[in-house]
Amino acid sequence: MKIFIGVAVVLVIAAVAWYVVYWRKRSQEQASDDATQASNEDTQPIVRASASNGDEKTVIDDNEADGDDQIPDDGWPVIRVGTSSICGSRKNQQDSLYCSEWKNRSSLTMRGLLAAVADGIGGLSNGDLASMTVAQSIRASFLSEDGLRKPAEEILYAAANAQKKVLELNRNGKMCGSTLVSVLIKKWSMWLLSIGDSRIALYRAGVLLTLNREHIMLRDNDEERAINGMTVPSDAHKNKALTSFVGKENLRQIDRTLEPMRLLPGDKIVLMSDGVFGTVNEDEMCAALACPPEEAALRITALIEAKNKPAQDNATIIVIGLSIA
Repeated sequence: MKIFIGVAVVLVIAAVAWYVVYWRKRSQEQASDDATQASNEDTQPIVRASASNGDEKTVIDDNEADGDDQIPDDGWPVIRVGTSSICGSRKNQQDSLYCSEWKNRSSLTMRGLLAAVADGIGGLSNGDLASMTVAQSIRASFLSEDGLRKPAEEILYAAANAQKKVLELNRNGKMCGSTLVSVLIKKWSMWLLSIGDSRIALYRAGVLLTLNREHIMLRDNDEERAINGMTVPSDAHKNKALTSFVGKENLRQIDRTLEPMRLLPGDKIVLMSDGVFGTVNEDEMCAALACPPEEAALRITALIEAKNKPAQDNATIIVIGLSIA
């Protein structure tokens, strides 16, 4: 009997010992599984909400991504710029353009990209002086920025300085004026400003969209007639006198964005004088803009020259392309 009880006690102790060892082993295995799972989760693609449309976009790390799908670590797009300018049949060039540094990545990420096209008014003398003054003033304002202004204020400040400089020319007897379209791009956001009849357009997914309105007598009259329920005269197309331009006293008609416009990979921003869109139609423009920015700008001015249009105005274009590689 005593032997039986002793054997039973030994068996119970052995069973308890086995149970303890088993659960210790299970706990270690579970901890190992949890650690492995956590490690795997750390290396999974990060999913973030897209600010453009609310859809989710996957940002994949270098080990899993092709180069073409990776967004730069600094959050900025890859930017390429093409520019081109021709005289047309005019005796002199009255268009000017400015584009800030974009090939230097550190400069780009510090200041952003500012681009501008200015078209001197042909009906006034010294149109070339006016447009060049605008471009130089825009550049000086941009490079002097200390980062304290908001982007919408920054682009307006640059235009205000240009207005001041051209007014000084007028008050000194130069009698000149210029249109101005400009854009400021910071990461995937864009602010724009427009004075006159030059144009800013967005090329997205094969479609060209004009982002600003022309400040001309025809449009102002049409808008007033539309408000009053009146029809447009048949000869209204002849009246394209500017109602707003840099150098005009008491300048009030300025179109600009207070909130940024969201840009997407593959977008192209186009700034152009009326010598471009007055000659090249939308289909021709879109065909050229399907090319890289540098090639697109040259194709468009080459097309203008090939058309050999009588009284062809100066034509100036900037094409800004954004991508993630």
